[in-house]
Amino acid sequence: MEDWRLSKAEYDILLSYIGCGDILNADILVFGNEEGTGGYTVTENVKARTRLITTDESSDVRNYCIEANNWREGFYYPDFEGLFTGYEKKHSKGFTKGVFNAAIARLCLAHERNSQSNWFEGSPKEGTFGEIKKYIGCKLYKPKTEGIQTALIDWRPLPRSTERKWYPNEYGAVAPSSEYKPNQDNPYLAAFNKPKGRFKPQKYSTSSFSDFKEDTNLRARIIKNALTKSSAQILLGIGGAAGFKKDALELMFGKNLFSSIPFSCDMRNSKGQLQKSFKAEISLNNRILYIFLIPFPSAGLGFVSQEKALDMLAELSDKYLKPILMNKN
Repeated sequence: MEDWRLSKAEYDILLSYIGCGDILNADILVFGNEEGTGGYTVTENVKARTRLITTDESSDVRNYCIEANNWREGFYYPDFEGLFTGYEKKHSKGFTKGVFNAAIARLCLAHERNSQSNWFEGSPKEGTFGEIKKYIGCKLYKPKTEGIQTALIDWRPLPRSTERKWYPNEYGAVAPSSEYKPNQDNPYLAAFNKPKGRFKPQKYSTSSFSDFKEDTNLRARIIKNALTKSSAQILLGIGGAAGFKKDALELMFGKNLFSSIPFSCDMRNSKGQLQKSFKAEISLNNRILYIFLIPFPSAGLGFVSQEKALDMLAELSDKYLKPILMNKN
């Protein structure tokens, strides 16, 4: 494992792996940047996904293909933790930390049957935050028998513990360095971070590993098909509302897709700049898909304070999500 390096065959499988949770039967689909590692190594994360296809366990994957028995057209796994059972010891809790999953949990809890608490308090009452963490660990992106069903679809296919870290050993065949280093040499990130932009493979030393521009087009086609086949009414993207997730969705469904979301709460960042947010309605064969792209709901990274960030989530919940989900329960 220590000398493991991602192969082209493994990379090709990951291009078709789109996320976790019951994607086809979800109420809310979350559109993420890329999957985290959940407290496991990046090596084990790749192995956990690719072994669904390359080992005898692949019989189960037929149940989680977007197109029947054809994993190349997109597949997922219903329970993230189930990928790792018996293979590697978990190194950290990871999954329940941070603002991202807590924001999704707050939004879901606000619309669960018989919900009484205010899930958008800046300082949750004793026990409330424990309930949020429990929801993240036990119910978020997992099949449920009742309540709001969530699933996660990620744009970039390679799992990382954080976007600030690249793995020059494990992912060295793809690219030797992260885009955050002065001497950029990462065609994978360059292509996926600007899916509508021009791409010049000759600029990169590892461009021969794959046709990264075509990979973004393939990924867009697979995710578009999943969004079309799912029963979800809501697709929610958190963070970088005007960034590559918006571009990726416009690559899937066409330009001029989005309009600004009118918020009455304070949407300024710490520099006094108004943060962008977008919405779209897409008519599909079986339903209307409502898309919301919002800023990262955190102080420092976006809002002046955590209280302002939670005000935005509360308004999103009450004004925009409630009319869509009110018939669910």
